[in-house]
Amino acid sequence: MTTRPVELSIKHWSLGDGDPPLGTPALFLGKDKKTYGENTGWVEFVPEYECGGIYGKSAPDYQCPHLLREGEDLGKKDPQDVIVQDGKEERLLHISVASYRDPLCPKTLYNFFTKAAYPENLRVNVLQQNDPEVDIDCLEGYCELIKKEGRGNHSVRDSFADDEECPHSDQIFIHNVHAKDAKGPTFARGLLSSDTEQFYFDGKVSPQDHCMSTDSHMDAKVHWDKKSIDMWNSAGNEYAVLSSYVNDVERMGDINKREEVPHLCMITYTTNVRTHATKCARALPRPKITTVWGAGLSFSKCHAELKAQVDPHTPHIFDGEEFNRAARFWTNGYDIYTPHRSYIYHNYHESQSNPVIHTWSRSFDANEKKQSDYRLKTMIGIPGGEKDVVKATEMKRSKYGLGDRRSLNQLITFTGFDLPHGKISINGENHCGNLRWVPFTEHQNGVNYIPKFDSNENPTDEPKEGSVWYAGTSSNGKKTNEEQMKRLAPSPKPVDVESIHDNKDPEAINLDTKSKAEVHRDFEPLTTGKEKIIPDPLKYNGNKVGSVDEVVKNEAEPVYDNVEPRVDIKEEANTIPDPYAKFSDNGDGSIGETMENKVKDSVNIKPERLPEKISSKIADSVNLGKKKSIYKLTRNNLRADKGLMENLRVEHGFSHLPFHVRAGVILLCVFLFATLIFNVLYGKSNKGKKYKR
Repeated sequence: MTTRPVELSIKHWSLGDGDPPLGTPALFLGKDKKTYGENTGWVEFVPEYECGGIYGKSAPDYQCPHLLREGEDLGKKDPQDVIVQDGKEERLLHISVASYRDPLCPKTLYNFFTKAAYPENLRVNVLQQNDPEVDIDCLEGYCELIKKEGRGNHSVRDSFADDEECPHSDQIFIHNVHAKDAKGPTFARGLLSSDTEQFYFDGKVSPQDHCMSTDSHMDAKVHWDKKSIDMWNSAGNEYAVLSSYVNDVERMGDINKREEVPHLCMITYTTNVRTHATKCARALPRPKITTVWGAGLSFSKCHAELKAQVDPHTPHIFDGEEFNRAARFWTNGYDIYTPHRSYIYHNYHESQSNPVIHTWSRSFDANEKKQSDYRLKTMIGIPGGEKDVVKATEMKRSKYGLGDRRSLNQLITFTGFDLPHGKISINGENHCGNLRWVPFTEHQNGVNYIPKFDSNENPTDEPKEGSVWYAGTSSNGKKTNEEQMKRLAPSPKPVDVESIHDNKDPEAINLDTKSKAEVHRDFEPLTTGKEKIIPDPLKYNGNKVGSVDEVVKNEAEPVYDNVEPRVDIKEEANTIPDPYAKFSDNGDGSIGETMENKVKDSVNIKPERLPEKISSKIADSVNLGKKKSIYKLTRNNLRADKGLMENLRVEHGFSHLPFHVRAGVILLCVFLFATLIFNVLYGKSNKGKKYKR
C-alpha cells in the first residue's frame, strides 16, 4: 500500500499580522494585491520545498538538483578545502567588472584584493570604457591606493609580498574601449563574455573555476571570496547561479540585525521586460531558488558563464537584458538563487553622484536599439519579436539563444510570467515564495561540456536525447522541421490542460496536478473516464494554472482563471526608468520595496556586433609615471531629499522624470509665477494709463 504524503506546515503572515518573529526564515510577497497579486504579506521559507513541493521529503516524486558527479571536478578544489587528493589545483575565481568612466573602479579592485582570503586566486578582467585624457586608469589607481592605504592584512596565506611594488597587478587584465564607443551596459558585458570565452580557449579558465560578474563601484566584507564560495556550495546545486541586486554599502554592518537581503522575483513590461518590485528575504538558512537574474551580482561555476554568455548583438539595451539572461541560464539547466547573505556591497550614493555615468547614451542609435529589442523579444516569445516560427526557432537555437535542457514553456510555468501575452502573471499571483526545482536531463557529455557553434553561430552538435530539440525519429536524432519548431513555440492561446510533475520525464513541468486542498490517492496521472490525460510537457496552462504547489502558496486557495494583467506592455511602453532608484528604507532600518529597478551601472551593455577596431589589451606592466587624481564626489549632488524621493518614487509620477527635466519644469513654473505677479503689480501701478501687452 502506498504511503500518503504529509503536507508541509508553512506559516503565513498577512499584512495585518505584523512581521514574522525575529530570526524566522521568511519571504516578503508584497504589500498590495494591485501591484503584487493575490498573495501578499510574508511566507515562511522552507528549504525542503525545493525538492518535494508542498509534500517535502514525503513527496512521491521527491527530487533534488544535480550535484557534481565523480570525476567531473577536472582536478579542481576550493582553496579552503584541506582534505583533498594530492595533485589537485585550486579553483580560481574569475571576476568580470564593467566600468564606464568610473573613478571608484580602483577602489573596487583594492577592496576585492585586500579583503580576500585568497587574493592569489583572483583573476579580474575590467572592461574599461574611459576617456584616457580625463579619466583615471583603474589599474594605475589600484596601485596608487596600495601605496597610499596599505596592503590590508586579511590574506590567509599572507600573499601580499613586501618586495612587490603593486601586489597582484599581474592578475588584473584591462580591456580598453574608448568612452565614445560605449553602447550601454550589455555592450560591455558582451565584451567581457567574449573575453572569458577566449580565456577558456587559451586554457586560462576552467569550467570548474568560479566566475563572478559585478559592477565597478563595490565594497566587500573580509574574506568575501571564501564566504561566497561557501554560500554557493550551500545551495546544493552544481547548476546554481547566485544573483541579486546587492545591498548598499551603508548596510554592511547589518544595521537592524535581521539578516535581510534583496530578493528578485517579479517583472514588468516597458519597451521590453524589466526587473521590477524588488522584495525582501529575511534570515534565510541557505540560498533561495528564484525566477529573475540581476546584473549587479552573478556568482557561479564558470561553465555557466561559458554556456549562457551575454548576447553581444544587443547594443543600447537597458530594459530587457536581465530576464533574457535569466531565461538563457534557466533553459541551459541553471537555477537562479537569491544569496542568503550579503558579502558584496554597492556604493550607490557615490556612483550615482558621478556626473558622467549616463553619458554613454550619447552614442545612441535608434535603429540598433530597435533591432536589439526585436532580438530579445524573439528569444523569450513576447509580443514584438519575430513572427515566423522557423526563423524565430533558428534564432533561439543559435549561440546566444536559449538552451536545450528546459523549454521556454516550462520557464513560463515556473516563473508565472505570461510572456506570450505580455502579462505579468498567468494566474494573478507572483512566484516570490517557496519554489520547486524543475528537473531536467543533464547533457550526456557532462556538466563541463560547452556546446559548439560555427562561425555563423549555428549549433554544430546534433540534438540528442534529453534535448528539447530532440525528436527521436531519425537516425542522427536531428529533427528540426517546422512541426517540431511549432511544438516548442509558446502557445499563443491558453492551453486547457493540467500540468503533471513527473521526475521520470525530463521535460515535465514542475507543478503538481491538484490543488493543495486535495489529497493524492494513488499518485497516478489524472484520468478522464478510462483515458489518462498525458499533457504536452512543453505547453503551459495559459491563464489557467491550477497548480498543486501554487509555487508561492502555503494554504489551499481557489484557481484564478483569466485574471486581467496588472501591467500591459503598451501601457508601460513609455516608462522612464528612475536612474536614482535604490532600495528604500522603511525608517526602521529594514529593506523596503522599490517599484523600480535598482540602479544598473551604465558600465555594462550588449553590442549588435563586436567592434572591429577595438582591441583587448592585457595589462602587463604598471605605469606609475602618470598621476591622475580621482575627482571629489559630492554625496548627494544629484539626488533629491532622501525621504521625499522614497515617497515619490512609488507613485510613478513626476519623480520618474530625469533630474534635469524635473529641475527645468520647476524653474519654468517659478518663472511663470513671477511673471504673473509682475503683471498684476505693474497693471495696478499704471491704472488709467495706456498699456500694451
